[in-house]
Amino acid sequence: PNALVTKLLLDCGADVNAVDHEGNTPLHVIVQYNRPISDFLTLHSIIISLVEAGAHTDMTNKQKKTALDKSTTGVSEILLKTQMKLSLKCLAARAVRVHRISYRNQIPKALEEFVEFH
Repeated sequence: PNALVTKLLLDCGADVNAVDHEGNTPLHVIVQYNRPISDFLTLHSIIISLVEAGAHTDMTNKQKKTALDKSTTGVSEILLKTQMKLSLKCLAARAVRVHRISYRNQIPKALEEFVEFH
């Protein structure tokens, strides 16, 4: 991973919440990096850059796993936890999903999409 390239891509308008075919965001990918100690500063810089650029820290992938759930090391877990600031809206959306509360066709479409991120 390269913090300067990450910053450049973000400055050029890269979507911090873009997803791959498995629904993973850039945060999902970077927290699975397997050499966190040797590249601590790089890892820290990338996570900070993604969060500051608006990365949704509790967005789930197709397996319903957040970046924190996918974190493979204590270093990335701590870095992510220190940057997470969950809004009430996010907490409510997660509660709806976790408790399988019916919401389709009962809330505005934009909110349906937001709930599905969680």
